[in-house]
Amino acid sequence: MIMKFYKLIPFVVFLSIVLAPQVSAFKQEDLDKLMSTKRCPKCDLSEADLSEANLSKANLKGADLKGSNLSKANLRGAYLKGADLKGSNLSKANLRGAYLKGADLSQANLSGANLHGADLSQANLQGANLPVSAGDGDDAVLCHTTMPNGKRVYINCRNANLSRENLTNAKLIGRDLRGSNLSKANLKGADLRRANLSGANLQGADLSQANLQGANLDDAVLCRTTMPDGKRVYKNCRNADLSGENLTNAQLIGQDLRGSNLSTANLKGVDLSGAKLSKANLQGAKLIAANLKGADLSGANLGAWSTFGNFGEIKIKTDLSQANLQGANLSGANLDDAILCHTIMPNGKRGYSSCITADLSGENLINAKLTGVDLRGSNLSAAILKGADLSGANLSIYESGTIEVRDSTTDLSQANLSGANLNGANLKGV
Repeated sequence: MIMKFYKLIPFVVFLSIVLAPQVSAFKQEDLDKLMSTKRCPKCDLSEADLSEANLSKANLKGADLKGSNLSKANLRGAYLKGADLKGSNLSKANLRGAYLKGADLSQANLSGANLHGADLSQANLQGANLPVSAGDGDDAVLCHTTMPNGKRVYINCRNANLSRENLTNAKLIGRDLRGSNLSKANLKGADLRRANLSGANLQGADLSQANLQGANLDDAVLCRTTMPDGKRVYKNCRNADLSGENLTNAQLIGQDLRGSNLSTANLKGVDLSGAKLSKANLQGAKLIAANLKGADLSGANLGAWSTFGNFGEIKIKTDLSQANLQGANLSGANLDDAILCHTIMPNGKRGYSSCITADLSGENLINAKLTGVDLRGSNLSAAILKGADLSGANLSIYESGTIEVRDSTTDLSQANLSGANLNGANLKGV
């Protein structure tokens, strides 16, 4: 009888386990608190199913998340300092910018996880599944990521957003940065030897003193980019915002500036021959003596740029005086209020639509057709106007009517007007 009893003990134990009510490891009240507030420091969430949960910027400091399912969860910017994530499933989780200092990630599954910009300093990654070179879509993103030893790594940064990041002296040897956004990033002194930067956006980036030996820059946007030698380049500036920029020293021959914003930019004397400027915004740009020979300006906006000062609206006109537009394509371009003074037009002839306060000192204006042209306040000192037709031209003093722009008198000192036609010209105040 006693023997029979002992034989029944294992069966009874088995039944007690099977029939016992299943108890979750996590606390339901903690889970509810997390989902409603995203604030649950030191909570018991072990073995909780949080797959695909939106926990961005959640405070989980010191939380118990052992064995939890966080696959595809959004933990962007989450605060997980000292959290216990041992054995948790974080596959394909978004941990971009998450703070995981001192967290226990031992035995955790981090395949396909995005750890871009995350802080893993002092974290425990022993036995964690963290593939970075499988090439099958399960690679974790460790781009601008602080590792347990405190060092930053840049692994799997393809198409990464590193805009405005401080990458001074970063070690990026041979890294894949294809298509990445590095606009306005500080890459001063960075080691980019053999790095793949094809198609990367480096607009406004600082590459001064960087090592680009063997780097692939095919199709990269190098617009307003400071190169290792300290010089700025403007390549592939399509749709770029260059408004108000001083581009007087820019090399823009044949450059692609389609759709770019160049409003109020200073392009005085710049060689833009053959440049692609279709649909570009050039409102209020200073293009004095610029070479636009053969440039494509179709659909470009060359009208006035308006702003408001202390005394109302102020219009800044696009100044094309003395510019060379020979052979340029101006189909559909807006030239309303543009200053075309001594400008070589597409047909090779000089245009004089508005020359108010223009500097034409010493210019050769022999036989120039200046009939009815507004030359108020212009500087024509030492200009050769022999045989020029100035009939009906306005050469009087220019009264701006605003404090922002000073009045000016037309200067004809030492000008050669022999044989010029001044019939009906306004010379008041000259």
